[in-house]
Amino acid sequence: MLSTLSWSVLVFLVSGVLQVPKEPDFSGEWKLVEAAGPASAPASALTIRQTITRTRGEPMPPWFSDLVVERHFKHGVESDSYKIGLVGGTMSGVGETRVAVTWDRASLIIRTGTYSGPVHEHGPYTEHEEVWSFDPVGRLVIAISDRPSGSKPTSIRLIYRRQAAPAPQPTTPPAIQGESESARDLKLDSTIPADDQEKYRSIRDAKDWENPYLVVLKDGVDVRAKGYRSTVPVSELRRLLVALPVSASPYGTVAAVEEMHLRAVDGADDAAIKTKLGDALAVLKALKVRPDRWP
Repeated sequence: MLSTLSWSVLVFLVSGVLQVPKEPDFSGEWKLVEAAGPASAPASALTIRQTITRTRGEPMPPWFSDLVVERHFKHGVESDSYKIGLVGGTMSGVGETRVAVTWDRASLIIRTGTYSGPVHEHGPYTEHEEVWSFDPVGRLVIAISDRPSGSKPTSIRLIYRRQAAPAPQPTTPPAIQGESESARDLKLDSTIPADDQEKYRSIRDAKDWENPYLVVLKDGVDVRAKGYRSTVPVSELRRLLVALPVSASPYGTVAAVEEMHLRAVDGADDAAIKTKLGDALAVLKALKVRPDRWP
């Protein structure tokens, strides 16, 4: 049985009040354009998703927390997920696996290794390192080094070019189950100002929130606003939000959204809540209201 080792977690912060991390974002679709070294069949394409994590009230700046990489080979797609800033590993009766994903200035370094003893000399091992960076023209350069015991180290250099995102296609707003056609034409009062995050950035307690507050239930939505509270089916949510007075939106076109916390321990409520959440978010999108997810 594997037992997780508790190793250090390194979080890299940016100073000041920047809204995005200073480290590079490699997210996107990439196509291989150059391979140097003994690379037999490198991934011909990459799909990369790099997640930004933010905290409410900005006690700490946002940072890149997760990395998901899909590598496209002739035989299929291989996917790997990493926690950026994590140094850790697992141990079993036959050895140890180590993983470290850290930043070195503008380079992201992914190190993995498997060991049959606490140090190299105690048994066979393999070590794999990838250093990700951008070249001067914005291509993704990945320098890969493999160091297996019993044979010479190898190094390859892969260069990928970012693929242009497809042009967005016009879409029809999703239909909410039970919502009437007349309700779909409703719009918010045009005098409601645009979302102003400066007015609520420091709010951490729901009782201090003054804009509409939506709690998604398994069978509807609990809507709270200034002097108003009601539980309605999602099919009536758009009509209710439009009917609220302008004074109920002092922060502009934004609404707090939270899922109910009390639910069946066996997960029986999860699917229904997820469906209602998707419908509620679709209503907000149709009304051009930004959802501010709580907690």
